[in-house]
Amino acid sequence: MRLAFFGGTFNPPHNGHKLIMNYCLRNFDKFIVIPNKVSPDKKNISTVSYKHRINMLKLLLMDDNVIIDPFETESKKKNYTSYTVKYLLKKYKGSSISMIIGEDQLYNLHNWYDNEFILSNINIICFTRKLDDKNQSKDQYNVKKIDFDFPFSSSYIRELIFNNKKIKKSVIPTEISDYINENKLYK
Repeated sequence: MRLAFFGGTFNPPHNGHKLIMNYCLRNFDKFIVIPNKVSPDKKNISTVSYKHRINMLKLLLMDDNVIIDPFETESKKKNYTSYTVKYLLKKYKGSSISMIIGEDQLYNLHNWYDNEFILSNINIICFTRKLDDKNQSKDQYNVKKIDFDFPFSSSYIRELIFNNKKIKKSVIPTEISDYINENKLYK
């Protein structure tokens, strides 16, 4: 079986995440979304509860071949990707596993805990974006790159919500926007 997994805080999930999912569903048998408590490199970001993020992900990712896996949120350890990779390799023994990352994470991959284990055990697919810092080499790893230009991030969306600005449907689906408003999230 060919699996792709995508980790992150999804705080909130948005149409960029949906576009990545659609690509993966065309190219893999299953798409596994692994929300985390908080990424080890994003310590100062407040996240809404796991329950709310899962509910929003379910609104965004309605497909039988999408699995929302609670491994990282239920873990008592830090959310290091190598732990998640070990978990997936054991759970899906014999499967080909690819990790989906953004270009910003590719730049930072050399700093990841146990990155050599990750690089030697799974494939990596990087969705490239237009970033300010183009000085770092993107070709130091054997990574498949997919051109992707969704210029909005979850932090940008949180800022818009906090400042009571309207968010376009092209950025975040109406269902998720309604959910955020109904539950008074990011205020």
